[in-house]
Amino acid sequence: MGKRSKRGRLALTKDFETLRVEELGDRENLLGVVFRDGELLKDYWFDELIKLTS
Repeated sequence: MGKRSKRGRLALTKDFETLRVEELGDRENLLGVVFRDGELLKDYWFDELIKLTS
């Protein structure tokens, strides 16, 4: 048995727990929409990503 991908739309909590959006409850989803239907919604520069992760 190997690693299995999770199905459906996923969310990420501040505790770095990955779960389905339906299971999120009142917790904040740290993931945001970047692409939708092949359209780029949010364009990040590398410097912005570094600031977001530090």
